[in-house]
Amino acid sequence: GLAPIAWADASREHAFGRWFDELAPRHGLERASLHLASADASSRRYFRVRAAGGHSFIVMDSPAAEDSVAAFVHIGELVRGAGLNSPRVLEQDIHQGFLLLDDLGDTQYLGALRQADFAGADALMRDAIAALIQWQLGGYPRLEWRDLLSNEAGLALAWWWSAARASPSH
Repeated sequence: GLAPIAWADASREHAFGRWFDELAPRHGLERASLHLASADASSRRYFRVRAAGGHSFIVMDSPAAEDSVAAFVHIGELVRGAGLNSPRVLEQDIHQGFLLLDDLGDTQYLGALRQADFAGADALMRDAIAALIQWQLGGYPRLEWRDLLSNEAGLALAWWWSAARASPSH
């Protein structure tokens, strides 16, 4: 079975339970299927939950400041407004830091890139570059190269760019 979710704070666990139980019937969520999907370097955690019909959703638990959750929601709106892929926020309690999101799957871009053959990696990187261009041409906040190069995705882009420049033209 699925491991139960650990809560450091009983009051937060109860607040989450009340919020989840209120929205579960609207989306056909199966509480028994709720499990940890991932956690990032912040205090945020992401749970996956199954729903009727075989769909799944992601629940974000962010006990940090409200502005962090509001920023997450805002950035997602900007990304979707630019015509790019980002999970929709289906339910939200900004004050408590709970969101119900579309589940985009559990394949991470970097993992897919590492598993791909050269043609697959080339296609993935071309898609990423096209998305960056679409974002910047749409007048959205600029993504500076130094910011991109400060993370693994930027390192992958730098690796791809070096490899592409070294390859003979087709």
